[in-house]
Amino acid sequence: MTMTYYGTTATSTSRNPPVVLYSVVGGQLQYPGDLTTKAMGGKVWFYSSTNAQTDVDDAGAFSDGGVLGMKPGDVLIGVVNGGAATTDCYPYIGILNSTESNLSTAAYNITSNFMT
Repeated sequence: MTMTYYGTTATSTSRNPPVVLYSVVGGQLQYPGDLTTKAMGGKVWFYSSTNAQTDVDDAGAFSDGGVLGMKPGDVLIGVVNGGAATTDCYPYIGILNSTESNLSTAAYNITSNFMT
């Protein structure tokens, strides 16, 4: 199932892209060993919508992730708003990933390493 995502190209009243809560100074983290040449995530994102984590882990769920500045390894914290009552809401967390080769324009989704 592909989620309905209203990103940066949607009309101004429909837009609902994820927002950055935290960003490492310098914009990326460097890891030792075999990952030293890769720019890994250094941001924490927040996303609230009616989309469940099972929608957000669909490949390319955030179609404008690269434009937003997402990187592999960034963390996404989300809240599913299932209705008017606060009991219809629940959180999830996951690591952002892209299967596309051009990460600057790539679509992103959370990996299966999420929890509710």
